[in-house]
Amino acid sequence: RRPSAEILQQLAKALKISVEALYVRAGLLTDDESTPNVREAIGRDPQLSGEQKQALLNVYDSFLKSG
Repeated sequence: RRPSAEILQQLAKALKISVEALYVRAGLLTDDESTPNVREAIGRDPQLSGEQKQALLNVYDSFLKSG
């Protein structure tokens, strides 16, 4: 059986892992589909404030420019 999206979300929250990782393990997504780009991952993280997200994006951009 495949668990519902709601069950997977609850499990991911309880296990403190991303829903996407759980979707991959459940066979609902492939690894390629679940890998967000850095900007998307920062933007979707509910534990970060807007200010923290912007600071991380600034650091990320500075690494890209210097690389």
